[in-house]
Amino acid sequence: MTTQNTIVNLLLLFFLLKSITAQQLNNLTAVFVTFNSTTDIITYNQPNSTFIQSDDLLDCSLSPLFTYNQTDAQYDTNTAYSITVSGIAVQTSFTFSTIHGNFNLSYHPTTCSSNCQIVIQNNCPSSINFLNYFDRVVLNISGYPQLLTYYVKCRH
Repeated sequence: MTTQNTIVNLLLLFFLLKSITAQQLNNLTAVFVTFNSTTDIITYNQPNSTFIQSDDLLDCSLSPLFTYNQTDAQYDTNTAYSITVSGIAVQTSFTFSTIHGNFNLSYHPTTCSSNCQIVIQNNCPSSINFLNYFDRVVLNISGYPQLLTYYVKCRH
């Protein structure tokens, strides 16, 4: 096999894998679920614009990000919420992080190979002040081209 044939074969394999991944997440749907409401994050692979952070700077002129407001009781008990995901055909990993590091999220599962529900706890600090009462959470879904972001306010 010549070098040129090897390169062509590698390129074909790369595009085939990209096509398969895109097809496997083609119907991706994710819903943010709390005790009293649901909000679409992704609907058939299209992100809800309120989960898209268009700039890393805090700018009031930007479209507002979705905000999860915890009540004092939810904060006191570290009440979990979830994201329900469907439209997955292969092993897909989920990674959550925070922008400011004001709290350390815990969540499970970290991977799904079909429809699943990811349970999240914010683990907000035990002592809240004006520097740490909120953070921006970033969700990265492997194979999905867009990072998703939302605010969490630890107390009202």
